[in-house]
Amino acid sequence: RKHPNMAADEPLMGDIEVPESLQAVKQKLREHFGGPEDTKKLDDFLESVQDLNFWDYIALMKADPNQDIETVRSYLKMIMLPMMQMVIPVVLMAYKLRDFNSKQQGICPNNSEWGFRVTGLIMFLYSVWQIGDGINEGPTLLLNRMAARHFAITGFNLDLRFSVGYVVQVICGVLLELTLYLLFCSSDDPMDLVMNCVALNFLLGVDSEWVAERQKGKAMKAAAYLWEQWRDHATDPDETDVVRFSSRKKLRKNFESGMSCAISVCTNTVLCLGYLLGAFFFTCNSEW
Repeated sequence: RKHPNMAADEPLMGDIEVPESLQAVKQKLREHFGGPEDTKKLDDFLESVQDLNFWDYIALMKADPNQDIETVRSYLKMIMLPMMQMVIPVVLMAYKLRDFNSKQQGICPNNSEWGFRVTGLIMFLYSVWQIGDGINEGPTLLLNRMAARHFAITGFNLDLRFSVGYVVQVICGVLLELTLYLLFCSSDDPMDLVMNCVALNFLLGVDSEWVAERQKGKAMKAAAYLWEQWRDHATDPDETDVVRFSSRKKLRKNFESGMSCAISVCTNTVLCLGYLLGAFFFTCNSEW
């Protein structure tokens, strides 16, 4: 089975020269996106993005002029999803901090039993790994990287729609880790640790659960349309396109590598924060 991130093994656009002429652009597009007769790259791309989340679905619907979001429920989900993934963790933290009493409870859990601390550490690491896997979903990263690659080759349409879901996931991951630590510190029962961990991790994965099979089918059609637009962009360019081929060369040259660096920084920040909080929970003095 194809690895979820199809673009991971290909060289970054920052490592090769940005094409400027029409012929060079056509050659690079064929190299990275194939030709009309080459269906393998398209098939690999569709296979790699089939397990998309709701954010990917919305971005693909907006990228395809032949389709659109059809139901009121889908529009409501666009409002509900950031509320669930960002507002709810903030509300939970606010409630915990509002009830915080420094004389009765410090920044560490009162329970210092090794079984409680070990359970908390294990569940915290489980949550951190779940969050790390959630923000590094293959379809989201692949769509972002291929959009960046098309911009680097052609200088056309810097499309950041696919980045919205990733940014929300990263913010959600940080908020969930902070919220989880506050909930763990206010608990004395190992069962509470397990329940809090499972309940909060649900919020990060809800965007994948909200994509129905019918929506996946529409998204695959939109993904195929988008790929063909990327692939055939230089087939019949107008004068504006030709001008773009030689514009913003420095930005285009480093854009995909810059995006990959930003993704790496975000991922490592979330993971390091989680590891630090987990280690602090396990080792801190209950008197603090």
